[in-house]
Amino acid sequence: MTILAITGLTKRFGNLTAVDDLSLHIERGESLSIIGPNGAGKSTTVNLITGLLQPSAGEVLFHGEDITGAQPHEILQRGLSRSFQTASIFPELTVEQNAIVAALGAEHGSFSLNFLRRLVGYDAVAERARRTLEDMGLYEQRELEAQSLPYGDKRRLEMALALTSDPDLLFLDEPTAGMSPDETETTVTLIERVKQERDVTIVLIEHDMEIVFRISDRIAVLSQGAKIADGTPAEIQGDPTVQKAYLGGIEL
Repeated sequence: MTILAITGLTKRFGNLTAVDDLSLHIERGESLSIIGPNGAGKSTTVNLITGLLQPSAGEVLFHGEDITGAQPHEILQRGLSRSFQTASIFPELTVEQNAIVAALGAEHGSFSLNFLRRLVGYDAVAERARRTLEDMGLYEQRELEAQSLPYGDKRRLEMALALTSDPDLLFLDEPTAGMSPDETETTVTLIERVKQERDVTIVLIEHDMEIVFRISDRIAVLSQGAKIADGTPAEIQGDPTVQKAYLGGIEL
């Protein structure tokens, strides 16, 4: 069953076409990676789908409903969430408060930060935040200020915030960027576990091909804003067009 269908998606910035007539489908329950050289249009594509940018042309259907040009909070409440290339957290709040803020935002669309002084009535939200922190291995750090976390834990907290909405589809934009090998292994293992236990469809934007081939059921390759290949990891690994796009023919 197709959970997300993109048809003719295009984004122009003046004379620059960042995303060029992109069509892509994502099946429920699969792990899809979107890869490509720097400047290929990967993050711009995600920004168009999640409402941070308005497309110049094209259509985005989520669960068969048109979400083209919808506001980010509207898209989130429909079940599509994302994490960013750099951690987007509230540094002076505790880890637990960060998760509760994200859960409230996902459920209500807006809120006042003074809710932290009056949590009565938010039991379901607090429970959702707790479960997500446990899933991401952060529950033991729940009382720490987010700014005091090691870098890898900050990135995992950002992923936890994206998961508090219990999304059907989760975009992860370079989730292991800047992590040590040990942090990367821990994070990838957590992503695999969350996908299985929560039955969430995952779209990964990633440069690390080892991670891409490990996680992905299917890979879409962009170059200069256009899709040049779409297939299984084995098909992509042996595709000469893909190899040419990566530094003129390097084998993946």
